[in-house]
Amino acid sequence: RRDFMKTLGLASAGIGATAAISPVFHDMDEVIASPTAGWKRAWFVKEVDEPTLEIDWNQIHRMDRRGQPGRDVMAGRSDGYYSYYLEIEEFVKKEFPDWKGTTLRDRALNEAWYSTWMGTQTVRTPAPTPDQLSGNTSIGPMPKWQGTPEENLRTIRAAFRSFGVSSVTVAPVDEKTRKLFYSYVGKQKVTFEDIDLFESTADRFAIPNNCQWVIHWTNLQDTELTSRMPSHVGRAGFPMAYTHVKRIDLLIEQFLRGLGYQSINAGNYCPSAAFGIMTGVGEHTRMGTTLNSPEYGSHLRGQYRVVTDLPLAITKPIDAGMERFCETCGVCGTQCPFGAIAMGDKSWDNACGQDWASDQSVGGDTCMWNIPGYNGWRLDYRKCMGNCCSCMGACPFGTAGASIIHEVVKGTMSVTPVFNSFFRSMSETFNYGHKEPESWWDLPLEQIPAYGVNPALLVK
Repeated sequence: RRDFMKTLGLASAGIGATAAISPVFHDMDEVIASPTAGWKRAWFVKEVDEPTLEIDWNQIHRMDRRGQPGRDVMAGRSDGYYSYYLEIEEFVKKEFPDWKGTTLRDRALNEAWYSTWMGTQTVRTPAPTPDQLSGNTSIGPMPKWQGTPEENLRTIRAAFRSFGVSSVTVAPVDEKTRKLFYSYVGKQKVTFEDIDLFESTADRFAIPNNCQWVIHWTNLQDTELTSRMPSHVGRAGFPMAYTHVKRIDLLIEQFLRGLGYQSINAGNYCPSAAFGIMTGVGEHTRMGTTLNSPEYGSHLRGQYRVVTDLPLAITKPIDAGMERFCETCGVCGTQCPFGAIAMGDKSWDNACGQDWASDQSVGGDTCMWNIPGYNGWRLDYRKCMGNCCSCMGACPFGTAGASIIHEVVKGTMSVTPVFNSFFRSMSETFNYGHKEPESWWDLPLEQIPAYGVNPALLVK
């Protein structure tokens, strides 16, 4: 097992500054026994058989994303995103009247991260599969890794955590979850086939039927920058997170390959929040397209799916009272510069004037941008800018201080929702949410942690 770990590269996973927070493993027994392999959650987080989001699976069909327009096109803005930026500038100035506006250093930070956003990071040398091991690793070929589904889940949780992942949950590929995969993405038809290995061509994305598990993993967004969204400096947290996501994605692919299993990156082929809700990462929120996590609040930027043939224990949805809190909160809606977040009650209506009958997936001429089939809130994509993220910075669950008071609040509202409106107003009284943009540059260095994530969240 120790030799197997050397092959996977985990024996030296902690490098430089990350060594202080990344576990270093010497063999697979240490991986499985690691505290990071199990997920000890707060007492108020209850596993349930069905998500708190009410779903009518008879109304859920695979979505055809061919020709889906971009947000700027949907908004009908001939200048693309430029007018969005002007509106954001005015929005921030209204909240912080003494703020002088975006500076060159704000732009430089933002553009530096955008230069590597979902960038060109590649694998220098692919990890050898077990049968490819040769003498230069001091051992010969080995059989693929074998463990129980529970052991395998603990193994990937520990390994992924060392890569920088915050949470790891698992869904089965079954009759329900297949409905969540898009039928088309661009020109590629997404299929499930009786083939041994994954195949991807210009017009086909074929998932083997023997790959029966979907790994849902998450990445944390910079906490201090998030609290300064939607300003230009705050929005640097958006590309920063996706830069980390690309690196993590490659590490996960190579780790599963090293174990002897397939790793199919399905991040663009199925929705993130849906799988996050189904697997217990968090609950549906008023923000609509994201979710709130009991541990990380609204700081999840990058929820990705990997389809694999590695047998894994399935994780259940949760009830932590977060969706109920959203019913009486609405802070995210009041802090959206463009009015894209629904302020009313949850609804079965998909709020876009479209239905499956006219969708191009069944021969229609429209690309539906909000689906029916669940009783919740839906984002108006015709108004949302996408990387504004003001809602995430304003959300009371985004408070990253992790103080005992805030943890008590979470526990109380999970079992006693009568206090929810009080806690909502308290979040404003104690100045949770947005912070003045320029103040980020004056933070003590110990408050700008490596990789941007509040250390209190790294031990969740």
